[in-house]
Amino acid sequence: MNEVFLNIVRKIPFFSFLTNEEHEGIVEKIKLHFFPAGHTIFRIGDPGDNMYVIREGSVEVLDEKGQIIAILGENEFFGEMALISSDPRNATVRVRENSELFSLDRECLLNIFQKYPLMGEVICHTYLSREEENRKYSQS
Repeated sequence: MNEVFLNIVRKIPFFSFLTNEEHEGIVEKIKLHFFPAGHTIFRIGDPGDNMYVIREGSVEVLDEKGQIIAILGENEFFGEMALISSDPRNATVRVRENSELFSLDRECLLNIFQKYPLMGEVICHTYLSREEENRKYSQS
């Protein structure tokens, strides 16, 4: 099964700059999940215990009014904001179509930041961009 995960991880742009050894390290820590369309992955206020990378399918990000504020697809990630800030989830995420997602928990993410600073920079940059978008959205 690890060989299957390894081949999948190598194809995801988020992990593309890592070496084979680093890919193997990630595979040991990630989990693959299958979610049906309509499934809620987490809700606003839930604790942030995992971030997700979409392998296949798509999700919609909803605000407190249930309005769609973003649609994310293959190779995109979400859930990192609560892991980085330790705040509760600030959005609800629902599966749009049957999807396969990888999850990384807080400990794994911190290890990645330590071992792979470039990946940490990508996640932090996305975090800051999304935080700015959220500020603009909440002001409108």
